[in-house]
Amino acid sequence: MIRPLTQRRIYELEAMFEAKQEDPDALRLLGAELAFRSVPRATALLAKVKRVLGGAYGAAHAGLDARQALSRALQIRPLSQISPNL
Repeated sequence: MIRPLTQRRIYELEAMFEAKQEDPDALRLLGAELAFRSVPRATALLAKVKRVLGGAYGAAHAGLDARQALSRALQIRPLSQISPNL
């Protein structure tokens, strides 16, 4: 499975969150990556991502595991459009 953000450190993911708060596709991609992580900063960031996406995140991903959520996020827009500097 492809995880384009797997090599990113948590501070990079936090910066992505700050820069892309208005981009739901980028936030879904970020959330999918964070779902694989269990350290406190990652779980806290995932909570922020879910909060920003609000009900749309829960409704869109209800019953989806992280792999399915990542697939859905990647199908919406190419990664280069979501975060061209990755």
